[in-house]
Amino acid sequence: MVNNELPEGVIFRPLKVFDDMRGWLLEIYRDQWHTVVQPEQWTVTFSGKNSLRGMHVHLQRQDYLVLLSGEMQLALRDMRQQSPTFETEVSVKLTAAEPVVWMIPNGVAHGFYCPADSMYIVGLSHSWNPEDDLAFRWDDPDFGIAFPAPDAVMSDRDRNAPMLRETQAKLSSKFDACQAPDTVLSGPIFKEE
Repeated sequence: MVNNELPEGVIFRPLKVFDDMRGWLLEIYRDQWHTVVQPEQWTVTFSGKNSLRGMHVHLQRQDYLVLLSGEMQLALRDMRQQSPTFETEVSVKLTAAEPVVWMIPNGVAHGFYCPADSMYIVGLSHSWNPEDDLAFRWDDPDFGIAFPAPDAVMSDRDRNAPMLRETQAKLSSKFDACQAPDTVLSGPIFKEE
């Protein structure tokens, strides 16, 4: 990790693989886990070798991420001005061999670099909405995480995204206008039973 502190509300939990001579089973979600995120949409994404998605940030949506195959560099930046971890940046290497669920709250930017063919599933707390999906450039000099891929495959949207400061200003004005502080996730993703 770039530093040892995660942005407030970002939580991870290792998952258990059940395997036998037939193959394996991986439980990725149960209502009994009492997660803070209650997904209303699930998406499965395949990213080819040397692909980059991000940096993206949402006003309302929270994400529940599990890498199913391959590997990923997950980059996070807290963009919530009211957060005690505002501007905290973290980079984490994920591998499908060590499955983990990550919960990414609204207001925390995230990007995924996949050095190898990779597949992951994301549970969305709100259905995808382009008005809720802001972005900034992955290579902005004000962003402190370097992706090891200057020639990465990415969408035109990500390649031509605005700079971090522009997105921060836009996010702050929209976040203040549409979101009460108590709707911003914080605390544990899993409640102990």
